[in-house]
Amino acid sequence: MHELSIVMSIVDVAEEQVRSHQAKEVERIDLEIGALAGVDDHALEFAWEAGVKNTVLEKALRIIHKHNGRAECLECNQEFEINTLYDPC
Repeated sequence: MHELSIVMSIVDVAEEQVRSHQAKEVERIDLEIGALAGVDDHALEFAWEAGVKNTVLEKALRIIHKHNGRAECLECNQEFEINTLYDPC
């Protein structure tokens, strides 16, 4: 499950930012996650609960912004949104 390593990286960045701004905790964090990132929603939720305990993100409101992928058809050159790799145009 790579979601836990993603969460731990987010915690590291948040703690660094808290230190640099001389804050105590984070009130809200917004995450941008693309459809092609390979992040499983349920695994991320599970990893988040375990990964943020006793950190600056423990009480933070988490907002997740999901984004579709973009692709260009090699046959018709049309650009279109995709949710999984190899979606047809």
